[in-house]
Amino acid sequence: MDNARTKIAPHPVRSIAPLAVIAIAVAASTPIARASVIIDHFNGPTLDPAWTVVGNAGSFATNPGSYTVSTVYGEGAGLTRTLGSGDSEVIMQYGNITGLAGGNARLDVSDGPGQLIVIMAEAPRNGGWGPNIVIDFNNGTGPNQRVMSVPISMTITDLAFRMVWSESARTFVVSYNLNNAGWSVGYTANYGIASSATRTVTPWIVSWDAGPGTTTAEMNLYSQIVAAAVPGSGLAGLAGIGLAAAARRRRR
Repeated sequence: MDNARTKIAPHPVRSIAPLAVIAIAVAASTPIARASVIIDHFNGPTLDPAWTVVGNAGSFATNPGSYTVSTVYGEGAGLTRTLGSGDSEVIMQYGNITGLAGGNARLDVSDGPGQLIVIMAEAPRNGGWGPNIVIDFNNGTGPNQRVMSVPISMTITDLAFRMVWSESARTFVVSYNLNNAGWSVGYTANYGIASSATRTVTPWIVSWDAGPGTTTAEMNLYSQIVAAAVPGSGLAGLAGIGLAAAARRRRR
């Protein structure tokens, strides 16, 4: 994420909720959609086989009920899986994040080299700006564009990211929930290109600056809903599944 960025004004979207709203819109105006739902609470003792480890392998033993990953400068640690095309909602919840030693805890969605949308909690860079929660995207045409940058405290006991994708509008609406204080307003990234069957989603942490110490993060919950327009089934009944799963996890 070190390449040049073009700042654009954040666009608060108060009328676009999670997939609940997309589901209703799809059901009302297009062929009825069918959704696939994946919820992973990282209970262990092994990873769901759909995940591929990125960088350092994590552990279920460090904090049972979480998949704990850690890095030092020059490393990354996390997971990746196929998301695919279609209207979608992805939620990733982290527990404690400690250190942020010149690194960040993040959620990436990518359609290939140079095409990505990222939300991340980012440490101070060489002791300079930060810490922040930022949203960057790149549709493969030039430098990364910054949608949002919000200063935060370094104490993170709970952090959730949410990305909602509209295939027809070709936009992401991205929000965060820091220390269980409630979801932020949505920030819109006008992505401009359609999703692909090979689209991936990657929750991970990466240490990209020479900060001292180790960055550690607990992965607590992953929720994925993807809708493909097909005749004969409905999506509206699945509205809010991801948020309900996140709420249940926080109460555990």
